[in-house]
Amino acid sequence: LQQLGDTSGAEEEYKILVEYYSGPDARYYYARLLYDNRRIREAKEQLEKVESYARLAPKFYRNLHKARLAEIRRLINELTREV
Repeated sequence: LQQLGDTSGAEEEYKILVEYYSGPDARYYYARLLYDNRRIREAKEQLEKVESYARLAPKFYRNLHKARLAEIRRLINELTREV
């Protein structure tokens, strides 16, 4: 939906998806959508939720999603400078 230009539809889908999808990708892409729409604080909140979950998650989760979690940390740092 996002690629088709339906930003509001994509946002609604992401809001539903992040409630049940346990991997970091849903919140990451939701945060990117928010960021692209200049909703920096909301984007950062979504990424911080992923980071908080990852800290408590088993090691295999952190290993499995290592690259995405590194990208999330990088983006949090970038957003911190913008807020």
